[in-house]
Amino acid sequence: MPYPAGTRTDRDRSRRTSEIHQAKRHLDRFLCRRMCSELLCSHHRSLLEQVTLGPLYINFYQHEGNGWWGRRTFLRKWRRIYADDQRWLPPYYPALVRALQPGNEHLERLNAQPIYLEALPRSQPRTERGQTSQMTPHGMMGSLMEEPVAATVVMSDPRRRDRTGYLALLQVVNSQESLERLLDSVLERLWKEGIARVIGPTGLTPHLQSGVLQNHFNSIPPLHTAYNPPYLPELMDRVMHPIQTTHLYHIDPATSVADQPTTDLEIEAVDMVTSKQSILSILEAVCDESALFPAPDPAELQFLLDWVGPGPLSGWIAHKNGQAVGAALVQPDGAGSFRRARGGANPLWRMWLNWHTHRPTKAGRLLWAGVLPAWRRQGIGRALWAHLLAHARSQEWTTLSVGPLPQDSTAARFLSGHGAAPKQSYSIYASSL
Repeated sequence: MPYPAGTRTDRDRSRRTSEIHQAKRHLDRFLCRRMCSELLCSHHRSLLEQVTLGPLYINFYQHEGNGWWGRRTFLRKWRRIYADDQRWLPPYYPALVRALQPGNEHLERLNAQPIYLEALPRSQPRTERGQTSQMTPHGMMGSLMEEPVAATVVMSDPRRRDRTGYLALLQVVNSQESLERLLDSVLERLWKEGIARVIGPTGLTPHLQSGVLQNHFNSIPPLHTAYNPPYLPELMDRVMHPIQTTHLYHIDPATSVADQPTTDLEIEAVDMVTSKQSILSILEAVCDESALFPAPDPAELQFLLDWVGPGPLSGWIAHKNGQAVGAALVQPDGAGSFRRARGGANPLWRMWLNWHTHRPTKAGRLLWAGVLPAWRRQGIGRALWAHLLAHARSQEWTTLSVGPLPQDSTAARFLSGHGAAPKQSYSIYASSL
């Protein structure tokens, strides 16, 4: 016999249903609190392990890259530090090998010495997916193989009179102690040569790939500019102090408007294979000494031209009244190809890179440009700039990058006045005994 609505059995059924829903809510809250508690405990345990177990690496050991085999070993260790960073744009590997081998005129006079540190990690190395394996009990080391943790090429320029050396090609893992130990080794070595201050990071010449990238880590770095992981600026701020900030300038050739060239100025294209020396002599005369680095001399300019291969170079010399008064040098920005080929370290990728760098690109790099001091403020620079923009439009480049340059420099003011905008920022650091 069915019960009428509103009877005690019906009320009991609704009460039990309400109690079940309430119990579910309590269970959900309990599970949520339990999960949060476990996450917090895991976080605090990891912090406690870092405090109690000390640094991430132990048993540091310094190596010097001497001789042919030692420098090849340095290159292999140096590349391993950033090898897993897909945003890293390695330099052209054959140029790097040639530069570091004994006998290079430019680096021999700079007394270039490759140095790298290896250490035992307390935890196992990162996997391919970027995950770190758990610590072994009692702080035992998760790996029995030493890893490269920091590397640089120490250089001292005899043209300087301020007892300053360079940290070139600096790379370091995310470990403050690794950077401190490397810096201590460098300063100890330089002190024996009478040098009490070091600045960097720089390239193998301070006029290319100098500075620590501060922003735009998600963008592919243009050719011949510095790149580093996002953690490096913070490490450098802790260990050294910044002394200069530079910016990379970008301009859209399609929207930029330049002045028309003067009628008595002739701009002649230069064959970079047969007439390279002619543009070298002009570039030597137009390059000014910066606040931090001396102007490049013929040996350094020759090194620079050898370094920027294998991409095609286009150069022009401006003549006025039969005299060479200015010059410019540009190159397609094949950064994407270099990144994909990882600098051409693998011979097959190197063959692909040498082929692909001659294909059309969407960006260009203005490497050097200038006017002789006696001929400045006569419209020659504006005429060269107009010619460069016309060349960029003919190549269908969507952007032309220049620099990095200090924001208060004459070149930066010229670019800003002609529509170029600063984008990437770089900082150069110093440390003294």
